[in-house]
Amino acid sequence: MALAKFSSSLSSYEGQLANPALQDSLTDLQQFLGGAPLPLLVWSDTQVVLPLDVEVELPPLGNYEDLDIRAIEPVFIAFSLAQYPTLPPTVYTDRLDFPKDRLAHLYIAQLGLPPAFCLVRGSIKEWYANKRLRDVVTRTGNWLRDAAVGNLTLDSGQYDPLRLEGYTGTIIYPYDQFAAIIEAKDSWKPNQNFAMVLFENMAKEEEKPAFRFVKLITPETYHATLLDYIKATKELLADKTFKVKKYHIGYLLWSSTSDSYAHYSVNLPQSWEEFQTFCTSYGLNVGALTQFITQGDEHYNFFPELPIVCGLRRPKPVIGFSADLEFVNFFVDLPSSAIQEGQITTNPAVRFQAHNEPLTLRKARSISGSYPLLPVITFAVGCGALGSKIIMHLARNGAGNLVLVDSDKVSPHNLVRYALHAEAEGNNKALALASTIKNLYRHEPELVAFGLPQTGESIWIGKSAEQLNGIKYILDFTASEAFFTSLVVQPHLSHAAINRAVISDQGNLGILSLEGTERNPRLDDLQVALYAQGKRRPAVSAWLQREQATSTGESTLVTVGVGCNSETTILADEVISTHAAYVAQVLKAETKRAERTAQGQVFLSKVTCFDGYPVLNTERILVPKREVLTALNDSSWQIRLCPKATKAVRLALRKAYPNETGGVFIGQVNYKTKVIHVVDAVLAPPDSRATPVCFFRGVEGLPEAIGRAVEQSGGQLGYVGEWHTHPLGPSAMSATDHATVRRFKQEFEELPNPLPVFLLIATHQELLPFIY
Repeated sequence: MALAKFSSSLSSYEGQLANPALQDSLTDLQQFLGGAPLPLLVWSDTQVVLPLDVEVELPPLGNYEDLDIRAIEPVFIAFSLAQYPTLPPTVYTDRLDFPKDRLAHLYIAQLGLPPAFCLVRGSIKEWYANKRLRDVVTRTGNWLRDAAVGNLTLDSGQYDPLRLEGYTGTIIYPYDQFAAIIEAKDSWKPNQNFAMVLFENMAKEEEKPAFRFVKLITPETYHATLLDYIKATKELLADKTFKVKKYHIGYLLWSSTSDSYAHYSVNLPQSWEEFQTFCTSYGLNVGALTQFITQGDEHYNFFPELPIVCGLRRPKPVIGFSADLEFVNFFVDLPSSAIQEGQITTNPAVRFQAHNEPLTLRKARSISGSYPLLPVITFAVGCGALGSKIIMHLARNGAGNLVLVDSDKVSPHNLVRYALHAEAEGNNKALALASTIKNLYRHEPELVAFGLPQTGESIWIGKSAEQLNGIKYILDFTASEAFFTSLVVQPHLSHAAINRAVISDQGNLGILSLEGTERNPRLDDLQVALYAQGKRRPAVSAWLQREQATSTGESTLVTVGVGCNSETTILADEVISTHAAYVAQVLKAETKRAERTAQGQVFLSKVTCFDGYPVLNTERILVPKREVLTALNDSSWQIRLCPKATKAVRLALRKAYPNETGGVFIGQVNYKTKVIHVVDAVLAPPDSRATPVCFFRGVEGLPEAIGRAVEQSGGQLGYVGEWHTHPLGPSAMSATDHATVRRFKQEFEELPNPLPVFLLIATHQELLPFIY
């Protein structure tokens, strides 16, 4: 008996090939196959097919599970006359009795055609981009050989699912949740084999349906769900609002038995009658569901599309999933006119859909290669241009537990540099950002993001020390000096990890500061330490001098941080995005550490232009722990000394022994926080005089040394106080010291920017600070 072939029904192609690429490929294949003419057949007005016999290397001991794969297999290759090779060839079996129901890696057949071979794992278009037609023939022979020996599935311990193509839209739901419903037999009513599910159709009117799982509906939650469902539907039908939800009630269907089915279906149903036959072949009884749809008064489907997800029990866990259930997703075009007297009187069309898993934090971390980010609740304060972008980077990396804080609203001009789009306009920044993140991870049961439309200080206002103990992680993106100051002086956050990111230098410089353990060094220490880098880093010095030149305030302190809320601020979105991406990468790297770095850290990201193109340079500066002292005569003042300065003082004490010695301190005074930051100690000038009981500091070269510090730091650092040693004691101020303090205090009060009088006495045992 002659072999029944699909190609036998096709006529010969008599036309001339106008596609030179197709003609060249066929010529090359003809030479590869021995030179005999290749017969082309007509498939449609736009496609031709080439029937071929492919040799298959069969296993000598017989085919796997007696699979009917033959030594010579007829196939045909389909070509697009106009779009080849952009549209690659497709290979089909030409045998009508091919064992298609037993093989993985066959595509669903379309329009009465045989199934096509899934030749490669991935995109056939990408694979064929650097291959020839002869490679397609060779790969087809290899595919048939793999089928004959049982190697189409790489992992024999798992089940290869159906290869679906020709979808009509998509459906999004969590596989594990649907599998759990089936395993628990969590049916609509006892002893049934289906559950009721609420879906939202997110597609526009002209698009194919795109269903998104909202929730499982139970008899207990049905009526409350129905009220929301009817309300949204009425709004849609009345066209009263710009944006409404289109809810569809759908169903999850499964077998009442534990029987598993290994066969494949390459001809999926296209009508209700075919759907019933398909379900029966996998042990799914559709009777109860059909009766519920047609006779019950609780389905309330206002739209004709009725989603039905079928759970097929397989003999092994399905590749890529956690259970032995394969879900095939359909929707039925079931208008109300198709239901008469409790029956489906027509044969409505059935379509199948592609399944997508909803995005979860775990999935986002997997895709991003992230460790579990920010394991504790994180307060991110400042959701403006820079903050919103950093926060969204972290969120897309799978960071949850975010509490976003900002009192401002999104203005139209903010959208030029903001992480969100026009739909956020007029909304509070924190709430809009939190809503977007929650929508990304809408199926996450735990806290993902929460918005607080308040100022940053609201985090601790009215809170006890015990309540604040729960705050473990704070990110400051405000560029606000007021919030910076309040954060620095907050006494009940010593346990928290606090970081700050700002941009400066007209947006070209990004600064990320990470505090050390137990907030030492602290944010203000890190800022002053960065100013001190001007002494050895010309680029830092040049930046600070530019800041000083453009500063218009009366304060001698430069505001380091560009606020982008004004529409007069000229700063491109991509520049902010560059800094934001770098900051997010650093924060992400920090989460990989088993413990926080004991030292403080400052990360700089500098955007410059070279030959008209942007260049990003980054740098990490480690900042050691500060020695923190409280003024002995006034406990409201604190001195925070750089180790370099204290080391210089103690070394000078030993070297000068038995004589006294001294000098001055370089640093910064902050009256608001009542802190004197010391970054360097200038040793005794050459014209100083000293004995074991007295020290008179000279002035030779001292104005120049202080002037260099002021210049290199752009006016941020300068003279802040005096130091001298008492190698033989006492551990207190002498009468001469008191007289010196009175004289200095009188002189300092006459300065344009008065300074407190700071004197530090060093003995072999301790450092004794005094501030007047």
